[in-house]
Amino acid sequence: MNTRLIAYPAIVVSTLLLVGLSSCDFPRSARLHTMSFPRPGGDLLLSPDGRLLASVEAPDKTTVLRVDSAQPTTALTVDYPVALATADHPDTPAQFSTHSAHLLFHNATGFRVVDLATRQTVDFRLPPSPKLVEPAPDAEPVYHESFAQDAPLRPITEDGAKPEAEEYFQNPPTEATPIARAMISSTARYVVLQFANDERVALLERTADGYAFRRWIPVGSKSLWRFTFAGDDSMAAFVTDRGIKTCRLPSGRVRETYGGDYQMRKLTNAVLTPHPTSEYFACVPATSAGSLVAINRFNGTTQEFSPDHYGNSTIVGTAHLAAPNGPLVYPEVQDDLLVAKLLFQSGSDSRVDRFEFEHDSALRSGGPRYYLGSGLSPEGRLLRLATRNATKDTVTIDTIDLDIVGAQTEAQRESYSTRWQLAFTGGVVLLCLVFEGTLFLGRRRETLRLRAIDDLFDACTSGKTKAVQKLIKGRGANTLVQARNRKGVTPLLVAAGLGHTEIIESLLAAGADLEASDPAKQGTALTYACCVPNRDESGALVLLAHGASVRARTKDGVTAAKLAAERGMTKVLAAIAAKDPAALALANDEGVTPAYSAAEGNHADCLEFCAKHAPASLEVCRKEDHASPAYVAAFHGHEAALAVIAAAAPAALRIPGPQDYLPATIAAQKGHTACVRIIAQHAPETFAITVDGDKRITPAFLAAQNGHHETLEAIATVAPATLGQPRANDSVTPAYQAAFKGHARCLESIARHAPESLLVRNNEQHLPAFVAAQNGHISCLDVLQKFAPASLADPTEGSPAFIAAQLNQLAALRYLLKVVPESFDALFSGNNPAHVAAVQGHEEVYALLAAERPALLAVANPAGKTPVQLRDEALAERKAKEEQEAQAARSAANRSAGVILWGIGFNANAEMLRSAVITAAQGNMVKMIVLLGLPAETLKLDANPSEVEAALYYLTVARLKGWKQITPKFQFLGLPDGRKLLLAYPPIG
Repeated sequence: MNTRLIAYPAIVVSTLLLVGLSSCDFPRSARLHTMSFPRPGGDLLLSPDGRLLASVEAPDKTTVLRVDSAQPTTALTVDYPVALATADHPDTPAQFSTHSAHLLFHNATGFRVVDLATRQTVDFRLPPSPKLVEPAPDAEPVYHESFAQDAPLRPITEDGAKPEAEEYFQNPPTEATPIARAMISSTARYVVLQFANDERVALLERTADGYAFRRWIPVGSKSLWRFTFAGDDSMAAFVTDRGIKTCRLPSGRVRETYGGDYQMRKLTNAVLTPHPTSEYFACVPATSAGSLVAINRFNGTTQEFSPDHYGNSTIVGTAHLAAPNGPLVYPEVQDDLLVAKLLFQSGSDSRVDRFEFEHDSALRSGGPRYYLGSGLSPEGRLLRLATRNATKDTVTIDTIDLDIVGAQTEAQRESYSTRWQLAFTGGVVLLCLVFEGTLFLGRRRETLRLRAIDDLFDACTSGKTKAVQKLIKGRGANTLVQARNRKGVTPLLVAAGLGHTEIIESLLAAGADLEASDPAKQGTALTYACCVPNRDESGALVLLAHGASVRARTKDGVTAAKLAAERGMTKVLAAIAAKDPAALALANDEGVTPAYSAAEGNHADCLEFCAKHAPASLEVCRKEDHASPAYVAAFHGHEAALAVIAAAAPAALRIPGPQDYLPATIAAQKGHTACVRIIAQHAPETFAITVDGDKRITPAFLAAQNGHHETLEAIATVAPATLGQPRANDSVTPAYQAAFKGHARCLESIARHAPESLLVRNNEQHLPAFVAAQNGHISCLDVLQKFAPASLADPTEGSPAFIAAQLNQLAALRYLLKVVPESFDALFSGNNPAHVAAVQGHEEVYALLAAERPALLAVANPAGKTPVQLRDEALAERKAKEEQEAQAARSAANRSAGVILWGIGFNANAEMLRSAVITAAQGNMVKMIVLLGLPAETLKLDANPSEVEAALYYLTVARLKGWKQITPKFQFLGLPDGRKLLLAYPPIG
């Protein structure tokens, strides 16, 4: 299979998987610590640094807890009456400074500032309202002197600007207007008081004696949402429903930087980052539709950022600066519950990044958790989130590591994913280049290796020893000599099969596998070497010397010993016997042993090794037909091999083989006289053993039948009586069989050793003389005249003279007329030989008898007819028949002859013949050629053949009998008993 079909899909799938994984969000938990404790009473406020939690319990008690350790501890308790939150201003009546160093409490008439480090407090109360003196009619109202205020602290204008109007410095606030909200600056230097329904706020500055009124700051709207200070108290910013304004401190110079009804509807929280060097204020939107507004506190320029919110999110709490001039971090709450994500914004980047908390199950467990606040540690790393569990009425403080958060924001993850994707892409390209280079080098090496293999096989085939030795030198020689060609054959197998001994030695020295076999299991190098065309034994001897296994077999179980014995490789067989004598007894899957192969090939020297080292193998027979080594030697007439077997294992001569034939039987049948003599010497009794079941045929009978007179003579020396022993089933003697076949010399041998058998009749009461005359064997008649002359004049039924005349045997008749003329006077059913010759139309026989024995022509048979009369009647009948046939041929000159074939699975009878004749007559066929279905032919069909099978079979028969140019038609005729006749005829017309 092409490697690319596997490698490149795998690379593509792996790349897509890795790219997909690199694009996935796998953030690790940024939560370092979680602390839960029962919820204190009152409103809760978390300090900007996240270390303190104030519990404001109206009307006069506030508890400050430290929450930056394992468990919350009480830092201090402050008793001060505070104002409860109102619907218009739902802020907690307490506030931490930006640096978490001070805590502010306020009510309608004053406030208290607590230094959390020294626990010193500074109180401030609004002065009472001045009482008016009722003026005289039409006079201006005047204030009572007792209520006059000290001169206000007048600020110094900056940059030569024109001093502001005196109204911003006169009329300090009094108890007449209650305080709605109080805000403390980052260093507690300033406090801002907001009053209900007033478009101004009062700026108070801390002095040695406490806080004193500094000035009024115009807000421009009665709805003041947020007021915040810079980290160094050099500037303040406030957010109203009309816009965002900045104010220089302590000059009080106001600049409007951002405004508009549409824009301000989305702003609720104006938050200044706590670091003193921060360049900007940040106004955070309250809903997902708003924009983050960054205001440069030095030049007043603004910039909008899109937080890209999703769902019903709300921005609450305080924004935090993670590091000096670093990104701004602020929480986003989902449905007023736990913080869903942290948002990050940098003043130099217009993008708002985010970090999701959804993956952290600990932040999501335990029921609904409502957001209380957040605080950032002074070093800018740890962010603490305070939440309240409404179900369990507990407070939970979660500590978040912003280093982990910052590394896992969406921007960072996207950058990380992009870098990894680029790395993966580059890696894939590099991997593909390396892969292609490896493939190229691999193909190059493979090409060179295959070329070397082809060269090695060519050299091994051609017998080029030097070329082989050059190829297998150096590194990789061992691998090369173990290589296989397209047929799966190794170089050693090729060299061994062709008998290249020097190449075999070189390959073995290079580490070739001695026992390697081919895929077809035709054997190892040793078996290949035993099959060389020129029977060169040197290659096999080299392999044996190097330790080749002599018990290795082919797929048919053939061993090297069997092949060596089969081919007469004596030295190889001797080497095998010296290494493992038992290997000479191993038979293949058919039961053929090396002894059998040696006997079959008449390799007597190899057979002697088998007789010496594995004598029992001489009696092992082949499985297929039970032929023994002795049988096969006798069958082929290998007297040398048979002599070795007879000397080493005479019992093997008594083992029956195919059809129960003994070696003596088959040797007699084949006429191997030398083998017969060897058997007669070691197992003479086997010539009296009969075979072929009930026929009880002797070796002498088979020798006579096949005309082996010398074999008969050899048999006569050990079993002369068998020369006259007849066949049991029909009483046919060897003499009768020799006379029938015309084997005169065999008949003469029998006559000398068993003369009485010449007068033995068979079951038909015929003598050997009868069949000799019947077949015209004059030489046999001459032998019988010499040893049994009376048999030629046999007067019984079927005399030699009568059968010779009947069968037109002129030579036999002349011989019999010469030696036994009187035998022609005998009658057979009242007829002499002349009657038979006349009826049969044998003119030459009739003329010979008329010339030699004229008296025979005057003898009348029981019908009263002489041979002369019978001859005249036969001539007349023959002439009439010829005339009738000629007339029929002329009438049917324009018609086609028909052929009736029948006997579909059974024999024909007279009834069938009549039916067929009637059918043929109805078809206007004048001439018929009837081919009777002989039993031997009909039995070739099944017991109940189909019509198609019968038609095809008889079509073949018809063509064999001369119907080769016409394709006949077939018709099936039903018989009364349900059987069918098959009518075949050529098309008529």
